[in-house]
Amino acid sequence: MIPRAILTLVVAILVSNLIIRFFSKKGGNQSPKGNGTGGGGKVIRPFPQVAPTPHDDPADKLQKLKELHDSGVLTDEEFAEAKSKVLKDM
Repeated sequence: MIPRAILTLVVAILVSNLIIRFFSKKGGNQSPKGNGTGGGGKVIRPFPQVAPTPHDDPADKLQKLKELHDSGVLTDEEFAEAKSKVLKDM
């Protein structure tokens, strides 16, 4: 079972990415004919890079996991699994 705190974090990241994609597609995506996009097609732009937020720092994530483990929210197994995932993603 995945801990509630991790699920909340994952959902928050997914929702924020959807919002960013929605607003980055609004207005200005249609290109005029003759600019090399095949005659009025959409311009393909890379997904904008988002500056890392404080909760993206692996040290902060590990500290939060330790706090959750120490307070009894995470079991030893859940803590070890989440910790290994954070370390793997570094």
